[in-house]
Amino acid sequence: MHLVITGVPGTGKSTLAKRISQELDCEVVHANELVKKEKLWMNKKDGTVDLQKLRKKLTHLLKKSKKLVVEGHLLCEFPLPCERVLVLRCRPDVLKKRLEKRRYPKAKVRENIWAELLDYCDVRAVDEYGSKNVVQVDNTHFHSTHAALAHSQARQNEEVNWGAWMRSPERLARLVGTPS
Repeated sequence: MHLVITGVPGTGKSTLAKRISQELDCEVVHANELVKKEKLWMNKKDGTVDLQKLRKKLTHLLKKSKKLVVEGHLLCEFPLPCERVLVLRCRPDVLKKRLEKRRYPKAKVRENIWAELLDYCDVRAVDEYGSKNVVQVDNTHFHSTHAALAHSQARQNEEVNWGAWMRSPERLARLVGTPS
């Protein structure tokens, strides 16, 4: 089985990928680590990743292996040969706390909250992999490995919609600030 795990930073991709790889007794590849190790940059100074090189390298690794878990926020940007894609989601206020704990700059926190609110990774993953292969999982309270795998295998998509949660303009202002 080849499993891709994606979602905005802070949704729990690395943690879940590690647990799933232990459960399935297979290797996990962290796309960010691969970029650094293989120097897959278009522009290292501004952190721009060469997506074509990353895709080529990951495709090679997936084709070489019978079982592999690959995780990274960029994996919604291009298709990889896999059986399933898990898109991890996280309620925006919890996501904000996780990113601030990592000491992300305010602009990066705001950018990632907007990406989560706008379903960016889910929309991109469906565009790249097809709706039959993509499963959303609300990982706000960290799903168990067993539950995440069950959702994946059953193609059980959790309905994640932050719109109702964000009805309050004050809540949005607290999360991303007021426009300048």
